[in-house]
Amino acid sequence: MRLAIIGSSGHYPVVLEGLSEQEEMTICAIAPGCREEDITPLAEACAENGHAPAVWEDWKEMLSAEQPGLAVINSWFGKTADMVCWCLYHGIPVYAEKPLAASPEELVQVRRAWEETACPLGVMLTLRYEPWFLTMQKAVEAGQIGDVRLIHAQKSYKLGRRPEFFQRRKDFTGLIPWVGIHAVDWAVSFGGKCVQAMGWHTTMHNRGMHDMEMTAVAMLRFTDDAFATISVDYLRPDGAARHDDDRLRLTGTLGTIEAVDGQVYLEDRTGPRRALPLLEGQHPFAAFLHLLQKGETAGLTQAGIEATRIALALREAADTGKIQEV
Repeated sequence: MRLAIIGSSGHYPVVLEGLSEQEEMTICAIAPGCREEDITPLAEACAENGHAPAVWEDWKEMLSAEQPGLAVINSWFGKTADMVCWCLYHGIPVYAEKPLAASPEELVQVRRAWEETACPLGVMLTLRYEPWFLTMQKAVEAGQIGDVRLIHAQKSYKLGRRPEFFQRRKDFTGLIPWVGIHAVDWAVSFGGKCVQAMGWHTTMHNRGMHDMEMTAVAMLRFTDDAFATISVDYLRPDGAARHDDDRLRLTGTLGTIEAVDGQVYLEDRTGPRRALPLLEGQHPFAAFLHLLQKGETAGLTQAGIEATRIALALREAADTGKIQEV
């Protein structure tokens, strides 16, 4: 399969890593998602990984001429919806960065394009393939903590050096849709159907990054009155050992299970807090390719649409101070 990559602003390294064991796949072409986007890092990364793609200036011209079997979309996040819709309506399967849209109206367009074309659409919800997440899923499905009633999720990142477009909401989409969407996906995975959302965010102490929020909190209510709380920040100190500090704690009717520092701990009526052996993780892009080959990408698409829908509702709640019915 030949694939083309649009943009270098998202997690294109995930694709390059996933291709390392896919000898039958090649990157045929790359292009920026807009004139202002510099794809030099992408071109260099392709060369380092043994790929020699054609370099185009216009992504639509590239896709029309190259006719790849898959388009990877990871340009400025606010431009994703337009690119996804164009590809789907032109019969090109997509593996896209999240969020899938920058507004509820755009998300409606993405959903319509996917439903009308039935063209495969993958979403970079990469953290659902981590060993700790899969281990928690297995334990919950086995009934080890009973019914999940409370969900506490944390996403904490180092700010580092962010591209200039992060300073504009219309291009970055916001802290909750960009970073918090992972925690939203976790919460929905264990909480079910979300019916209400509330959140707050602030640009305070964002080191001159203009529109970019530095901290955010959110609350979700699910159909059976299970609740989730989510915190998101760019305050992880530069001296920390890792870039990220992801945590997830589930409280159920029979026990609690939590993930901290990539380890999973269970506490229930059979014994005190103890570590569980981790399941083997999956590579996100390799997992998507497997689903693509089997014709079973719909579940991932629906998860991406739902996580985007709720993340955008949380952003609206944080902007307006009003609970959102979702």
